[in-house]
Amino acid sequence: MLGFSAGGHLTVMAGTCYHEETYDKVDGADELSARPDFLIPVYPAYLGAGKNKEGLSPLIKVTSKTPPVFLAITHDDGDRAYYAALLYAALQKNNVVGELHIYAKGGHGYGMRQSGNPVHTWPQRCAEWMRAMGFLDTAR
Repeated sequence: MLGFSAGGHLTVMAGTCYHEETYDKVDGADELSARPDFLIPVYPAYLGAGKNKEGLSPLIKVTSKTPPVFLAITHDDGDRAYYAALLYAALQKNNVVGELHIYAKGGHGYGMRQSGNPVHTWPQRCAEWMRAMGFLDTAR
């Protein structure tokens, strides 16, 4: 996950913060966008609104300006798959490109290591998505 602030208003999406232009510009670097080109939350936590299973956390703001998102999660990682599905629905509702992979087993913290569960293939699925989106060279 990524998060940063240059001292102004933050837009938060799936644990990712990026600065919106709300401060006086100092130099040419302030002309550059801090918006990420894409987001890749893998086993994301804190998407939920606590005991309220009806929605995402108030910290999660999905708008039409949210970058494309690739999500990977496992069904057996608590309620994280449920909230990842809600996040995907919010992306869809806001016309934001997203891809959601919910694997049956793998728990939490599986990272990129090989395992006996299909979840270990998420990096390959992510690379395919990034190529399809134009973020990676398609020659591979």
